[in-house]
Amino acid sequence: MNLMKELQKLPQDSLKIAITRMTWDELIGLIRPIARKDRGEYTERLYSMCCEELRNRNPAAWLRLEAELQNPWYKTWNR
Repeated sequence: MNLMKELQKLPQDSLKIAITRMTWDELIGLIRPIARKDRGEYTERLYSMCCEELRNRNPAAWLRLEAELQNPWYKTWNR
């Protein structure tokens, strides 16, 4: 979570710019751990910003990712 610590240091405007410059894989790598935990105010805002960026880049892929985040494979694998 070193990236998370670096992002926390940024002001809001710079954070938005940093998120838009991140790759798809970097954004997913950032939101997956956040999606598995209870979120505080900052992490909720960061999570929302990343999700919005992913949704804007590729709506179809975002729908698949959103479904996975809501019902991850490790919870459904042994059903």
